[in-house]
Amino acid sequence: MIPRDSNGKFTSGERVFTKEHRENMSKANEKLKEIYSDKEIVWCEMCGTTFGLTFHHRHKRVWYKRKMKLLAEFDQTILICLKCHQRIEYNREEHHKVFNKLRGW
Repeated sequence: MIPRDSNGKFTSGERVFTKEHRENMSKANEKLKEIYSDKEIVWCEMCGTTFGLTFHHRHKRVWYKRKMKLLAEFDQTILICLKCHQRIEYNREEHHKVFNKLRGW
């Protein structure tokens, strides 16, 4: 369960996500599922596993608050497993290397 702040907004660490933002993230994930399925990318783009897949964005999701349409853009994301996601989430150098290799960033 995601904690809420004193105003009832969902929080993730120091970030606060409104209900609208969470709904937009959910819609973006549904659109991304279609895009990746159409491209036949159904495995981790880093290690190849098909288990525990998640979308990793170029920027932290809070960055997209004013650019919501970009949340569902193919070139803003990669499909990776939870293990690989953990590996690059807070390692900016590895993050940039992976995006450059996969999306020409």
